[in-house]
Amino acid sequence: MIPRLAFVFLIFALTAVADGPEYGIYENLGLAPEGMSLEAAAVSLRDAIAADSGFQLQSEGLVNAPDLVRENENDRDGRRGYLLVFSDDAYLNSLAAIHPKYTVAGLLRIGLHEEPGGLRITCLQPETLARIVGNDLEEDADYESMAKTGAAIAERIRILVGTAMGTEPEGLHMPPLRDTERIREGKKDMFMMVGPLTYFRDEGQFPLIHSEAIEGDASAQLAALADRFAANITAFTPSDKDRKYRWTPNPEEDLRWRITARAEVPGKAILMGITRARTEALAMHIAGMKREEGDWRSPGLDHICAFPIEVLIYVNGDEIQVRSAKEMFRMDQYFWDAGKGAFMKYASMPAMLDGSVERALLGK
Repeated sequence: MIPRLAFVFLIFALTAVADGPEYGIYENLGLAPEGMSLEAAAVSLRDAIAADSGFQLQSEGLVNAPDLVRENENDRDGRRGYLLVFSDDAYLNSLAAIHPKYTVAGLLRIGLHEEPGGLRITCLQPETLARIVGNDLEEDADYESMAKTGAAIAERIRILVGTAMGTEPEGLHMPPLRDTERIREGKKDMFMMVGPLTYFRDEGQFPLIHSEAIEGDASAQLAALADRFAANITAFTPSDKDRKYRWTPNPEEDLRWRITARAEVPGKAILMGITRARTEALAMHIAGMKREEGDWRSPGLDHICAFPIEVLIYVNGDEIQVRSAKEMFRMDQYFWDAGKGAFMKYASMPAMLDGSVERALLGK
């Protein structure tokens, strides 16, 4: 029999654990001022990024909303989203100083999307991403240091959005949430997930797709390899299987991959971001399926910051290695709240995308 005092202490301890920090992969930064258009908000955010001495805008523009993959016009709601992708040299250098592989956490993103209550602003949560990417670090002190650097970037993003919008950002991690222990241990969330939620403890999640020995100037070789990938992407032609996977109005354009980010740490890494129209639209359609309500058919736009897909080219010892995450892994990281039904319906999508990305990069 547990003594009363010990029992009370046990209940307190369990409550303390349950009430510990929880992290979402996205952060809700609140609504834009009432009446502000998507275009005006995008300009304000772009100007704020340009005014920050550390941030470099990589790309911006309308994303492909779920309407793109809805053949029946009656299933569309006309709502739009806008994505700004940017980077910070100091942050990239701090990640690369731990190891060049950690620069995969270095693409920053702010999203805007139209919803019934107004124009919502979100971001990819940098601290959460740093905690997931770095969960193979052996020393807790190193792990927490990397996470704190991500938290500092998150605070700068909040300040930037507040300045641009003239508001006080909510800064709330969006559910579903993961607790500290689950992230540190790399525990999966999706019932059908193959392997843990980790980039480097299980390298099958973030697999090697190309490697070559370093010969001479590593910076020049990194750049040449990135240029080669860019040329391959430009020349990419989708397979028949890719074309037939889901209706889209303009397959020749909607299935072409494009580069939306290229951030460099000289001599250590180049982080590229790639995306395409149908993949964005279908992913956000899937993310919102179970939350559709009335004429609001695009709640999945709140996952806008899942894109672009990261391609990491980096120095590892005497080699240059190239990695890109398995799409099932990315689904667990960015879309695990979509629900069992959605994942079952689109169970073949990750493998199809894995093949398409690899063909595009390697020119197969």
